[in-house]
Amino acid sequence: MALRLYISRTADGHKLPLPSYESPNHMGLRLQAAISGAMKIEPGERVYIPVGFAIGIPKGFCGQIVSFLHLVKEKGVVVMGSPTVLNPADRMPLYVLLQNQSGRAQIIKRGEYIAELLIVTANQAYWKEIEIDISSLQEKKETVSVGKFDEIEDTTEPKTPKKRVTKSIRSRTK
Repeated sequence: MALRLYISRTADGHKLPLPSYESPNHMGLRLQAAISGAMKIEPGERVYIPVGFAIGIPKGFCGQIVSFLHLVKEKGVVVMGSPTVLNPADRMPLYVLLQNQSGRAQIIKRGEYIAELLIVTANQAYWKEIEIDISSLQEKKETVSVGKFDEIEDTTEPKTPKKRVTKSIRSRTK
């Protein structure tokens, strides 16, 4: 299934192609450096590099900016804080925070692939607090199925909490 996204070029993105997939079997949209010329990144240095556009991500999805493997292998340059999450509420020009983790200065040129953008489904979660006897878990020092921890409740909005019922794990596993 293909998802239609809306994209708007920024001033630094003109004459660069829109992000694209390497092939129909790739999931990462390749992002290019939208800089005026070449940029030198010293060892350990972090730089924000524009990619030349802003996008709108629909509700129920998020974008994740991750390192471009070729840039990591060839130059030792990675996306900091990867994956960087783009929310549906984000409506601003995109930048990629790169760090040179190699031992020598690296050059990034205009139009060079610097990262990949994944568009993935995402759901919001709501907390439902329960009480369990944590001490019995710590005594056993093993993973135990904890009833309510293993349940997934499909909800579109938080529910008003009901009266809490406190039970120990032992009473649930008998």
